[in-house]
Amino acid sequence: MKQQSVKNYRQEGEGRSPSELGFGEIAVSKDGSVFAGDESDLPVSQTAGVSAKLMQYSLYPGTLSEEEQEDLEADGTQMALFRERRFCVADNECLFRIRVVYNGTQKLPGAKVKVNSVFLTADDNGLINYAAAAGQSCTFTLATQVAGGTTPSVTKTAEGGQTVEVLLDIQKNTSVSQKVFTASEDILLSPEIKSYDVFLVGGGGGGGVTGQDSASGGSYGGGGGGGYTTTQSNLAVTGLTSVSIVVGAGGTGAEYNHSQHKTTPGTAGGASTVTIGETVYQAKGGSPGSSSSGGVGGSNGGSGSGNGGSDGVPGQGTTTRAFGESSGTLYAGGGGGAGGYGGDGGGGNGSTKNQESEHKGLPGTANTGGGGGGGFYEYSSGGSGTHGFGGNGGSGIVILRWRW
Repeated sequence: MKQQSVKNYRQEGEGRSPSELGFGEIAVSKDGSVFAGDESDLPVSQTAGVSAKLMQYSLYPGTLSEEEQEDLEADGTQMALFRERRFCVADNECLFRIRVVYNGTQKLPGAKVKVNSVFLTADDNGLINYAAAAGQSCTFTLATQVAGGTTPSVTKTAEGGQTVEVLLDIQKNTSVSQKVFTASEDILLSPEIKSYDVFLVGGGGGGGVTGQDSASGGSYGGGGGGGYTTTQSNLAVTGLTSVSIVVGAGGTGAEYNHSQHKTTPGTAGGASTVTIGETVYQAKGGSPGSSSSGGVGGSNGGSGSGNGGSDGVPGQGTTTRAFGESSGTLYAGGGGGAGGYGGDGGGGNGSTKNQESEHKGLPGTANTGGGGGGGFYEYSSGGSGTHGFGGNGGSGIVILRWRW
């Protein structure tokens, strides 16, 4: 490779990019962008905030003196920029420079972007570097959801030896005013939203079960409690707001193991939370059913037969419909005691004698916060018994709605 000297230029006029720049020449514009000339005497590899010496080091390393190179390599800040920006691109590779913004200008540090099947995170300037083989088709899609904003997606083909800019620009989207979260997620709220409401349902408690090996007949477990609900209304937004959403998991049902003569209790449902800044809004999970009584939770469950209990005693004392309204979807139904029906709002039915040999309470419906149904354990006079299982509680849900 032919070595040649490097000439550095300082921009004097108003133009940001020089119209031509010879191979081995570097120019610095007034805004700090650095340009290097290619073999066609055209400016390439522009990058802001990088010194001309670093550009020279990356493109023409043989032209630096040993002392200059040592000084540059000892500068941790400059070398971090060199490693991060990778503006020197091989002929068989393309460097995509992905920029994520809101409304054209507002940077989104920490934003998630999906590139084909790969997920990447933007740096503090809303930038991501992604290298791809020349000729590869790449689709860049915003993976961080912005309530009240669009989800931009761009497809580009990798150009060998080039740095290709990709802009994901989120715009206001007034066609949607509500989002339902069935799984935990971190999102952003558009700064143009005037106010918003949050509705949370905790996970349902697991159904109970018991074993009575010395008794004839069978025994009935109580249903799990439905998750509690919480509504927060007319909350204000200031700027582009980060929101962390956790959807509570359903509790596990109890299990009776005849061979070990052992009952493993069920568990409570997990809490659903919405965290905005330092403020946390929460809806607790429902309690698990026990060996004879139902767990306490959001709403009243179905009555169980025999010793089976129901949830919701006392219950939360208010409606469990979305946003506390008098109509609409009902959530947080209690699980039915063994032999009984689950409560409206996703509660699982209790187990019955006529089910398969392992008598299982049915699970609460997913994303309703419904409690699990109580399990049934059957004992025979011959001394043989079987397993009994309470149903798992249903997972919770979070609903966010907003006004412009």
